[in-house]
Amino acid sequence: MLLKMMSAEELKECITDLKRKHSDCIFMHGFYHERTAEISKRLQVYIDFYNEQYGKGSQ
Repeated sequence: MLLKMMSAEELKECITDLKRKHSDCIFMHGFYHERTAEISKRLQVYIDFYNEQYGKGSQ
């Protein structure tokens, strides 16, 4: 790996960029986690409805 000497300003910019990317990543992870939970709840509603209509009722 090739390393170069960075000035203090370049290093500061690099760290700022990494922090921004990291916070974007955390935001997107939170967003997808929230959406997944919402979809799971909806699926559970459909599954419960199906079980009430067809599962237990037909026995």
